Amino acid sequence: MARTFKQYGCAHDTSGSLDVVVTVGGVEVYNGSVTADTDPHSADETFPENELFSFELGDDVSGDTTWNINVTGSDGTSNIFLGKLTCNNVRPNMTIPLEYFMDKIIANSYDLTIPFTAEEQLYIDTTLGDALPAEVRTKLQGNTSVPFDDGTAVMLANEQDGVDSAVYYDVTKTLSNGTVDGEAYDVTVADMWPTVSADSTLAMTVNLGIPVFEYDPPINN
Repeated sequence: MARTFKQYGCAHDTSGSLDVVVTVGGVEVYNGSVTADTDPHSADETFPENELFSFELGDDVSGDTTWNINVTGSDGTSNIFLGKLTCNNVRPNMTIPLEYFMDKIIANSYDLTIPFTAEEQLYIDTTLGDALPAEVRTKLQGNTSVPFDDGTAVMLANEQDGVDSAVYYDVTKTLSNGTVDGEAYDVTVADMWPTVSADSTLAMTVNLGIPVFEYDPPINN
């Protein structure tokens, strides 16, 4: 199964777009145009972080990967700044969207001892049905369930097979071994985005840390 990655950052080209070719592990994963701002970005401003392009890798790909990013622009001022990276297929598919629970937990200031309303408890019981333990169903039907006691059982009953392709999480990435057109280029500077200028190629090693889904706040007790 493939996992989709979204590369964020910003680009500049006087025409409003530039062309990017990306290879990962020697395989071309993206070849196309990237929307660019026509006004230049200065080094002392906060760069806008937009989705630049997306690509797919096998869901077993993690750790050190070799990247080559080639940029072709309208003129010598064109460039692209590479920011955060996200991926999907991290959290389980769920019968009731996770956001349904999180909105209510946030509204209760993350206090898991505060019960949901009777209407909400009945909705959870009716929707998840026999996937829930019998004792939890009894409490939900009687409006006596609280997340601190029953959150684990409810969320496990809520999980379905497979992973959610619609929700993206930030990928941890560590950069090393950078070169631009064969010349050494330091990609390890903290809080800096690697830059690729027009008609040049950035090569680097990217250690991909695929996120592991955990409930936040933790539901285990």
